[in-house]
Amino acid sequence: MEEEAGGGDFLESARTDLRLITGMLENGRYTEAIARRLYTLAAEVCCLLGWMSSDLDGDIGG
Repeated sequence: MEEEAGGGDFLESARTDLRLITGMLENGRYTEAIARRLYTLAAEVCCLLGWMSSDLDGDIGG
């Protein structure tokens, strides 16, 4: 789906997801295991945001 639509179409949704995750990390009460999962998820969303943002700039490598 992302290949057809481009990463920019999903950028705001990913930003919203990251705000939700970081809000949970900052204000939530959870176990250490859940904290690790939340930080992992936040890192994955950040990585996706980077690729989506890169898509907006066009194909850098080619």
